[in-house]
Amino acid sequence: RAAWMSILSGASAGVTYGAHGIYSWHKINKNFGLGIGEGFDAPNPWNDAVKYPGAWDYGYIKYIFEIITSGGCIMEKSKMLFVALGQGAGNVVDGLLSKDKRYKGLFLNSSLFDIKPLKNAYIEKNVYLYPGMDGSGRDRAKSEEMIRDNANAIGALLRKYPQTETMVVFTTMGGGTGSGAIKTFIQIAKASIPNTKINIVAILPSLHEDELSFKNTIECWNDINSMMDVISDVKFVDNNKRNTYKEINNELIESLDLTYNIIGIHPDGNIDNKDSFRINTAEGTGIVLKLYDSLKDEKTAIDLAIKNSVFVQPDIYD
Repeated sequence: RAAWMSILSGASAGVTYGAHGIYSWHKINKNFGLGIGEGFDAPNPWNDAVKYPGAWDYGYIKYIFEIITSGGCIMEKSKMLFVALGQGAGNVVDGLLSKDKRYKGLFLNSSLFDIKPLKNAYIEKNVYLYPGMDGSGRDRAKSEEMIRDNANAIGALLRKYPQTETMVVFTTMGGGTGSGAIKTFIQIAKASIPNTKINIVAILPSLHEDELSFKNTIECWNDINSMMDVISDVKFVDNNKRNTYKEINNELIESLDLTYNIIGIHPDGNIDNKDSFRINTAEGTGIVLKLYDSLKDEKTAIDLAIKNSVFVQPDIYD
């Protein structure tokens, strides 16, 4: 508490107190007078005290303070861009923007009706509506035609974000606007910002939806699969893991926000911005498992996390 109050008062250069023996830089077989240090209790040598837990506790303060003051919180929010293709994706991106105002988002849609309920979608700022259109009617071919006709305008919009290191593209797989646009959008994005890492979050339909949803999903999967050479990470969301779409969306938003804000502090090594970037853009299929406290052991915590995760997972974990 004293150390934290000191830093908030301006002592960001560091705090010397860590464990008894460090702050006085005590050496082996050396003594202090009663008026220096804690004369009533001889300190341990600094090279022993530096290994105690208290020393690490104070070391963390500088690390945490630098994260907070840099505005980074691990993944650099100013260098991330969330893109929502269609209505279902728009609800998720809107939730993420509400979660943390440092996130940046773009909304692509064919219907103004889908945009109006969103709190963080502004027509003149971060929304692209296909001109003269009023929805896709879950017609993937129509959606693909719309995005091809607007490729130049969408590319120009994306080039307004040249510092983007990670672009996360959200789509539902069973719909039309997002599902039909995904392949062409990835091509446009890669041409517009060549060095950006492209991640995909694709939401599968629930088992209660109709045949058209599953037909669209298969075609969307084929489109994503054909672009894997330029996609870094892809996450599939299982709409059957909760009772309502709202519950799915809330859990998805929380899980993604957690993974973009991982803080790893340990005597054996820390997770910094670069580590988090590598983790979140590693090639392949990704999942997020949220571990719960107060469980009897690690295996129980992992088993529960697997059971509760809203992400599609492998059938077998090695």
